[in-house]
Amino acid sequence: MIYLEVIQSSDVDAIGKWEFNKNRITVGNGESKLSHLKVIDNELLVNHFDLLAKKNFLYLHNNYHHEKKYVYVNGKKTLQGEVLFVGDIISIGSTQIKVINYDYVPVKMGEEMTNNLKKMLRGNHPAATIIEKIEKEIAK
Repeated sequence: MIYLEVIQSSDVDAIGKWEFNKNRITVGNGESKLSHLKVIDNELLVNHFDLLAKKNFLYLHNNYHHEKKYVYVNGKKTLQGEVLFVGDIISIGSTQIKVINYDYVPVKMGEEMTNNLKKMLRGNHPAATIIEKIEKEIAK
């Protein structure tokens, strides 16, 4: 989970606290279809940066590092990426985003899906024959 607060921005609708129930989010401008947090700011680009929650830190990855589009963390210019902690401030243009908190949530979906698949195959589930056909195609 990632908790942020947009503390300053020319986009008044973006100002406030934001909570994301994900280990990875993307921040971008209003044109971003894939961004989780959209902020209208002339300096913020489409899908400008990602935030990735890890066990002991939050990592910022600048998706425009190859174009030399900087992101500022606590007033320091960073190009490619930066390890973030609670209280750090990310700045681009007139927008400032504060890291309120983060918590890495382990994903157990693979194991859960495998167990569900085994249950389906044991019974006469309609999807069992489709799954068998797919497995045979993959095995070829």
